[in-house]
Amino acid sequence: MAGLRKILMGVAGGVLICSSLTGAGEVRGRVEVRSRTSAGESGPGGGYGHGGAFEGKSEPKPEFSEAQSVVLFVEVKDSLRYSPPAAHPRVTQRAKTFIPPVLPVLVGTTVDFPNEDTIYHNVFSYAKPKRLELGRYPPGSSRSVTFDKSGVVKLFCEIHENMSAYILVLGTPFFTVPDREGEFVLRNLSPGRHRIKVWHPTLPRQEREVFVPESGVVEVNFEL
Repeated sequence: MAGLRKILMGVAGGVLICSSLTGAGEVRGRVEVRSRTSAGESGPGGGYGHGGAFEGKSEPKPEFSEAQSVVLFVEVKDSLRYSPPAAHPRVTQRAKTFIPPVLPVLVGTTVDFPNEDTIYHNVFSYAKPKRLELGRYPPGSSRSVTFDKSGVVKLFCEIHENMSAYILVLGTPFFTVPDREGEFVLRNLSPGRHRIKVWHPTLPRQEREVFVPESGVVEVNFEL
């Protein structure tokens, strides 16, 4: 649980990993997901593949709320001024699950894919922003990929058909993922008007304009 908590804290605090962020405003609120995911589309967890000789026993799967598949972000005009983080975010393979189910990153970020399970895993994607095939690799090993184009990258495991996750590659460092209860915070925003965009793998997008003061907190809630 300590390892999982560390991973999720890193995602929820996504805007903190870029040292060049100097804004002072905050937007806080809550995301409530009431809609069902689109029929015929598999959200995080539903995938493609087969087990065969690489199957084995695994620990119980971690549970995520639907809110933890939501990304909130604010786009910027001068995205090139922001450098990707030196510390690599991670999509961990554990209990036949990608953790976290959704990971937002800034363009140019390198993501690590450690296998912390007791069995072999594989990571692949046919997405246009980043086509990848990391092959099968054993427990205790890891692979790394740099995501240099913005867009949605859906991940699969060729061995385990129920594994999938998403990496949302953004041209902004101002993003966050809600916690299990749907609570979120966007930090370090410059004063003025900003448009908050809300992304989910299978639900309609939303956006809302807010005014961020020089200091203090703005509250805004979303329902999907």
